[in-house]
Amino acid sequence: MDCWLAVELTKELQMAEVITPFVGGGQANATAITDTLTMIAPAANRDDSVLLPPALAGADHTVWVTGSKNIALWPSAGDQVGHVAVNGYKELAPNSLARFVCFQDGAWVMGIWQVIF
Repeated sequence: MDCWLAVELTKELQMAEVITPFVGGGQANATAITDTLTMIAPAANRDDSVLLPPALAGADHTVWVTGSKNIALWPSAGDQVGHVAVNGYKELAPNSLARFVCFQDGAWVMGIWQVIF
């Protein structure tokens, strides 16, 4: 990663909303992502969960997963993340940065990067 980009990214992430994944996982009770830039606090268990907002064209959300456990990122009911089935979750690794962009209602396109400090 370019040094300038790393510095700028660090500044941005310091202003991010911080949420804690729902313990036990699942789409129904997942902790909602409500900001365009979100830092996910360390999960207590593998696959504790967070929930993307409804996929509406033009939406753009970036999340940073901290801690040492994978988390389950769920779409809102009826939506799809990448090539995962509708209402299926995407597992995000620790220290990953993921961007979710919606070009068409109901479907998130994503890019995931591993963050190395």
